[in-house]
Amino acid sequence: MTEDKYIAIEESGLGVEFVEDLSRLGDLRDRIARLEAEAKALRESIQSKMLDRGVVAVRGAGYRVTVSVRERKSINGDKLVALGVSPETVKRATDVSSYILLDIRKERQ
Repeated sequence: MTEDKYIAIEESGLGVEFVEDLSRLGDLRDRIARLEAEAKALRESIQSKMLDRGVVAVRGAGYRVTVSVRERKSINGDKLVALGVSPETVKRATDVSSYILLDIRKERQ
């Protein structure tokens, strides 16, 4: 939307309730962003502590937590073009990506 299509809230006739809702939504979005950042930091801390101690699964405090390291293979098209396509070339052009999965679930009651 171009800038000239916007009108001031005061001129819109939307009223005080609209302004309050808009302000509340903005506050909620800010809180959610802060909570998501905090949750990410906690997940990274939990994951790091488990990996540092070689623990892959734990139960307690009402949760079951597992951490696993996984790999994903993918073909790099640029490498294929640069190297030429043959079974050996495809093998050499295969990248392996590792990632860590942390799963936290609330214990069933």
